[in-house]
Amino acid sequence: MKKLILVLVVAGIAASASAEGPDITITGRLEGNCTASKGTAPDWSFGMSSLYGLVEGEFGEHFSYLASLHLLSTAPRELYCNEKPLVYGSWLNAAYLSFDTEKIGIDAGKLFYTAGTFELDEYDVYSYIPIVSDFWMSLTTYQYGLAFRFKPSEDHVLKAQVTTSPYMTELSTGNLAYGLSWTGQMGRFSTIWAVGTQRGPELNDEGEILPGTKVYYMTYGLGNRLTFDNFQYTLELTNYAVRQAADLKNTSVKFDFACIADDSIRPVVTVSMERLRDLKYGFRLEWFPLKDDAMRIFVAASNRHFSESLPEEPSHIFSACAGLTYDLRLSFK
Repeated sequence: MKKLILVLVVAGIAASASAEGPDITITGRLEGNCTASKGTAPDWSFGMSSLYGLVEGEFGEHFSYLASLHLLSTAPRELYCNEKPLVYGSWLNAAYLSFDTEKIGIDAGKLFYTAGTFELDEYDVYSYIPIVSDFWMSLTTYQYGLAFRFKPSEDHVLKAQVTTSPYMTELSTGNLAYGLSWTGQMGRFSTIWAVGTQRGPELNDEGEILPGTKVYYMTYGLGNRLTFDNFQYTLELTNYAVRQAADLKNTSVKFDFACIADDSIRPVVTVSMERLRDLKYGFRLEWFPLKDDAMRIFVAASNRHFSESLPEEPSHIFSACAGLTYDLRLSFK
């Protein structure tokens, strides 16, 4: 209910204060997914088939708004009836108001919690499960809060955030998350760096919550990208939910090599070392058959080798998906 009220408030303010209507994008995604390991039958599903909505607009000289909605998935009950939406997500990804001047910006509402990396900077509907990192899978990046942005120049943005914690199972716990980030552009080199801390309950070795405990976890994502005329290289270092900065058990390194010579075809090869022990390699191929990027046809696949596994667990997993997305774009300006 609180999420619905927030969306209505944003829509009401925008409608009453703006002479121009919003830009609305409805994105449908249809895909098939296959996961297999040695000695087991392949598991087939509709993967990330979904329906998303994006509403953006401006009113006045300094104010803007955005709402990102996950309207439908293969498990719609989890979107609309989730008892722990801050931990596992919901139908409302983000909905916030922004105030911007030449140097300063403020965002308030349900935000995209800045965790760093170019991978997380992409909208979910354009991400592919076979090749995303454990960092992407583990962190719920949609949280309620406030963000302050400082723009020392056109090429750099510094941001500080205070939001609800992705460990907040109930509002009464009062668990919060804090984050700092830097987005920079220096010629061919660009960055999305972030470091944050989230308060939540302590877990035992089996991942179970220890009642009455509160500890701080640390997260950082360091995204680095070099772009040339025809090629793009992305190197990202991530660490999720550790008690101490020196704890490397959840550290991962990911490298993407993309060919950007053709606007209609985008091949990417990706190699990562998840948690510094599991080798994962794969690719994605996107084809944009129309003159713009409204439609994309995609295929992605990966193979992950586990350095440590129990006898009853697979030593490697193959995952693949294929499908298409289509953006229906409406402008009321």
